[in-house]
Amino acid sequence: MEGLLSKNNIKLGKIAGFAISTKSCSKYRNKKYQGCKEYCYAKKIETLRPKVKAKWERNLKATKRKDFVERMCKEITFVGDYIRVHVSGDFYSQLYLDKWIEIANRFKHKKFLIYTKAIDLDYSKRPRNFRVLLSDDRGIWAHLYVRFDGVATMWNRADYFTCPYVKEHATCQECLYCYGHRPKVYFIKH
Repeated sequence: MEGLLSKNNIKLGKIAGFAISTKSCSKYRNKKYQGCKEYCYAKKIETLRPKVKAKWERNLKATKRKDFVERMCKEITFVGDYIRVHVSGDFYSQLYLDKWIEIANRFKHKKFLIYTKAIDLDYSKRPRNFRVLLSDDRGIWAHLYVRFDGVATMWNRADYFTCPYVKEHATCQECLYCYGHRPKVYFIKH
């Protein structure tokens, strides 16, 4: 059986990543989220790489199984201290989010990073090692902001850290900024 985690990614470096199909995002794909549907890099990857799309769809199905937490925990035991949840995809229900909270609680010495648009879910029971960055393209409640137009905006501010990936090709493994305490991150679309 193929593993759920990926262990090497051009952007993440050697940080373990978990991705699910972009079908999980459909609830959040609407006009109030600028750019999400039009610029989704994961959707483009699914179109260009059928094998990747198939794996992400298998992973989505796996999240709905009763043994998902146990399967994920077995894999996490053998990876480094940083895990990126949802390289593609998003939380599609409270039950699914709660599974990840349980996983993070079992690995207090590891750091989990999640970007999400699922603001209607309850994150209050997440442990300290479960970093959630709310993604809002409108900049109203965001911990991160994605610039889609290439034009300097009000978000090009000193209180937001600009992700070094696009300009410097630094991997997440090299940077680790987003895994820190209460980051505000500014992404340039890539």
